[in-house]
Amino acid sequence: MGAPIVSRNPPAIFLVGCLPPPVGGVSIHVQRLTARLEAEGHRWRLLDDGRIPPRRLPLQLAKALLAARLAGFRLVHVHSGNWRVRFLCAVLGRWLGLPVLLTMHSFRDPGSARTRRLARTALKWASGIVAVSEEVRSRCLEHGAPAARLRVQYAYLDPPRAETATLPDGVEDFLRGHGPILAASAFRLRILQGQDLYGLDLLIDLMHQLRTWHTRAGLVFVLPETGLPDYLEQCQAKLADLGLERDLLIVRESIDFTALLRRSDLLVRPTTTDGDSISLREALHVGCRTLASDAVPRPAGVATFRSRDPAHLLQRCREVLADPAPPPRSGQDGWAGLAQAYATVMDG
Repeated sequence: MGAPIVSRNPPAIFLVGCLPPPVGGVSIHVQRLTARLEAEGHRWRLLDDGRIPPRRLPLQLAKALLAARLAGFRLVHVHSGNWRVRFLCAVLGRWLGLPVLLTMHSFRDPGSARTRRLARTALKWASGIVAVSEEVRSRCLEHGAPAARLRVQYAYLDPPRAETATLPDGVEDFLRGHGPILAASAFRLRILQGQDLYGLDLLIDLMHQLRTWHTRAGLVFVLPETGLPDYLEQCQAKLADLGLERDLLIVRESIDFTALLRRSDLLVRPTTTDGDSISLREALHVGCRTLASDAVPRPAGVATFRSRDPAHLLQRCREVLADPAPPPRSGQDGWAGLAQAYATVMDG
């Protein structure tokens, strides 16, 4: 494998993905990646595939990648979770002689036979694939990804030192009136195989029980996009029934989650499945306690509970809150591994 990129003229990188808003794990990663590329001297350009109408996607991607090739870009780095976008980039990259690197932030089941064919072709034709966890790597291999072009590299990048945004007044008021503070988040609500993917239902039950020991406990749940308005309404009705409206704050906008973690006592991640959660690594980075489901392997330093087990979640939450807060951790930043992936793909 080649060494990380250290050339005097760093190659230009064409990105396919999204920037905030809304704030989500992938969009934050892409935002920090663009900042890191600039800091390392790379020219970059981004195409937000989510803003392109589906029927115009093939033509728009073809135009964008051709323009990138003619402008001297050396690599296409795809962050989109859309299998059609991954397929089109991999195929167009082959035709244009432009290496394509796919970052698999998660592995969403392709579903239909047609989408499975697109997925297999995308994984086979991509110049390189970055899987953010061993589980995602295994799913890629199951769908035909060549092992030689597949590497595991978590997606977390340290926040820029200047990233010190303040929190909205409503959140500040909530933090001042509660303690301990628990934090949780979801990009948007989603039901997967009949269960709440991000575990908002579990968090409501947790807060109801936790008040027996921590009468001033408060939880901030950041939800930039609703996704399921009827389900959210059900959750809000349950909050009212349990008298939790003032103790569990659902923030319906994008906020600086790092700033919230710096003010929190515990990050809870009760997901039913996951990639390599950027929010968990963010919490480790700032020295916030972490508790996550054991649905997938978690980073070192993260406490776990049995997935979808509310009693065990309560038990582990009490235990973790009783422990001293951990010191901030270094060594989480994934830039060196990503730079290595860039070099390997372009050398290949």
